[in-house]
Amino acid sequence: MGKGSFIMYDSMLDTLAEIGEHEAYEFIIAIKNYRSGLEVKFDQPLKRALWLATFKGQFDRDNKRYEETCKSRQENGRLGGRPRKANGFSENLEKANGFSENLEKAKKAESDSESDSESEEKENPLKGAKEKFSLTRSRGKSSFVPPTIEEVKGFCLESGYDVDSEQFVNFYQSKGWRVGKSPMKDWQAAIRTWVRRDNAKNETPDVFRRLDAKEQDSGDVDPDEAIRKMQGLCGWQ
Repeated sequence: MGKGSFIMYDSMLDTLAEIGEHEAYEFIIAIKNYRSGLEVKFDQPLKRALWLATFKGQFDRDNKRYEETCKSRQENGRLGGRPRKANGFSENLEKANGFSENLEKAKKAESDSESDSESEEKENPLKGAKEKFSLTRSRGKSSFVPPTIEEVKGFCLESGYDVDSEQFVNFYQSKGWRVGKSPMKDWQAAIRTWVRRDNAKNETPDVFRRLDAKEQDSGDVDPDEAIRKMQGLCGWQ
C-alpha cells in the first residue's frame, strides 16, 4: 500500500453497525489485515461478497485515484511546473493595487447600502420590524428543538413503532441530544434508526446461518445478489 492512511466511509460504518458486533469485529480485523498487505479470506460466500462490494472494492478505487494523482504530480514536476513570467514583479504589483481599489469600492458600497437601509427604516419603521422578525423566524427553523415524551409517543403511535418513548428521550437527553459526535438534527429520523437497529439486533445473529446450505457451499456468489438476500433476511430497506 502506498498511502499511509485510508478513508472510512459512512456507508461502511453503517454496515458494521447493522451486521452485529461479532461480524463487525471480523470485518475490522479484515480491514487491518488488508491495510497490512495480508490476504483476506472469508469462508462464507455472503461475507465474502459483502467484503468485496462494500470494503475492498472502495479501498481499491481510492488507492487507484491516489496513485494516479501521485503520477500526475510527478509528471508536472519533471516539466518544471508552471512557466514563470519575466515581469512577474510588476504584474504582482498591479494586482496588489487592483485589490486595494476593489477593497475601497466594496467598503464604499457597503457603507452606502447601510445608509440606505437606515434611511428606509426611519421612513418606514414597520417594514424594518417585519423584515427583522421574518429573519429571526427563518433562522429559528433551522435550530433543533428536543421533543417531549408525549411528542415521541404520538409520533410512534402514528407510525406504528413499538418504542419506549420515555427510554428514547432519557437516552438522548443523557447524551445532550447528540448522534455520535454530531448534534441531532431530526429526532423523527433518530426514532426510525432506533427501530431499525432494534430489529437488526434481534435478526442479525442468525442471518448467515439462515442461508441455504447449498448456497453457502457454493464457491461463486454474485455480490449484488448476496447483499440483496442478506438485506431481505435482516429486514433492511
